[in-house]
Amino acid sequence: MKIVFITPYPQFIKQMMQDLTKLGHNCEYYSSFDKNVIPICDVIWCDFATNEALKIQEYMTHAIKILRIHRYEVYTDILHYIVPSAWDKIVFVNEAYLAKAEEKIGRIENAVVLPNYLNPEYYSYPANKKANNKIAWAGYINDKKGIDVICMLAQELNKYEFHLIGSIQDEALWDYVRQNSPKNMYWYDWTDDLVKFFEDKTYYLNASITESWAVAPAEAMLCGLKPLIRNWMGAGYVYDNEFIWSNFVELKNMLKYDNPEVYRKKIMSRLKPIESYIDLFKKTEKKIEYPSITIAIVKTRNKYFPQLLNSLEYQDYPINIDVLDNMDKDKSIGKCYNILADRCKTEWICYVGDDDILSEGYIRNVMLAYVNRKDMYPNTIGLLTGAFLFDEEGNRSYSSAFPTGIWKADFVRKFRFDEKLKRQVDTEFIDRLSNNQLGTLMRMDWIVGYFYRQHSNNISGNKFKEGAITSQEV
Repeated sequence: MKIVFITPYPQFIKQMMQDLTKLGHNCEYYSSFDKNVIPICDVIWCDFATNEALKIQEYMTHAIKILRIHRYEVYTDILHYIVPSAWDKIVFVNEAYLAKAEEKIGRIENAVVLPNYLNPEYYSYPANKKANNKIAWAGYINDKKGIDVICMLAQELNKYEFHLIGSIQDEALWDYVRQNSPKNMYWYDWTDDLVKFFEDKTYYLNASITESWAVAPAEAMLCGLKPLIRNWMGAGYVYDNEFIWSNFVELKNMLKYDNPEVYRKKIMSRLKPIESYIDLFKKTEKKIEYPSITIAIVKTRNKYFPQLLNSLEYQDYPINIDVLDNMDKDKSIGKCYNILADRCKTEWICYVGDDDILSEGYIRNVMLAYVNRKDMYPNTIGLLTGAFLFDEEGNRSYSSAFPTGIWKADFVRKFRFDEKLKRQVDTEFIDRLSNNQLGTLMRMDWIVGYFYRQHSNNISGNKFKEGAITSQEV
């Protein structure tokens, strides 16, 4: 299986990729998504709901799409642009943030809660590990990590040593830390070898005001350290309550050590094996419901009508046909379109000129393209394709973009065609919708199967007036 990971922070998927590779899967990692570069694959895993996730969301592929949402994204506007049904699975690492996301965007039917992946085999502690007064911390130096609180705690707990390795994200905060660090705080350059760093430490202090899962304390527990976890939202879903503190007194009372295996087993009971993540890669067959559609025809002449009906026989898609007789031309084209919409019983309505024809399979091609994309573009109100122009003898001239189009019938009933216009009624309708952003117009330029008949001395869009001449009605 070919699995592509897209993430700006690969540390959260490093061990997963490593173990998937050991099991024979082919894994690749990219920091950003480019549809021209990403290889054909079986799975696309996007870590973090960012602009890259939106690109993947709109990407047409048979690959399974998985989005993992952590903490930060739940508090940003981008969450409102995520369309859950466009993904096979939405993974959260903490039940609290799933609940927070659903509070904002509603029920997420395909949500799964799985912790960050850690393999206990990659962590160990010395056989003779004994308790001491050393407290560890590792992570990014930023304002949510509670570094200022750690500085104050170090001053209060002056009998303990605080050993910290960090990567600076906020230089102003780092200046504060350097100025306010007491003598019992020791700073080290960042290292990826946390197992070595944790060897001679007893406690791991977490002082963050917010986390999604907090990987470093879990790694410390696998190395035999006792975690001291601040009571951030969702902490109780990841760590036992006995390890969670809300004030200095609670923290101080927790400075009692049992033995390394106790803490290792505690966190191991919270972790999931690699098989749980592989289960995400199983395709769940979705029941495809093909939309119903009415071909709506305003009849003002007889000459070409049989040819149109014949073309509808070759659509290879279930259609309803509704013909509005307007041979007397007593109603405007806009009024006719609105009448047809009012009596339409299907989800979609397609207006076809009584002298036009549709290429075989045209409706099926449009509907299939829509079904493949509807989860990517919510609130789609119109499907606009290309058209070929041809004359009375059937000679094809050139292609044009966006004929009358296929419309959501409910939408047309609500936002109606202008019945006062004498020409370009459909063009005005499209322009009005585009300018007012009343919904999504799905433009399918590559589907060109609508044949629009041009007549001599006819102005495009004004066929109702100049095209319906007596000689054509015979």
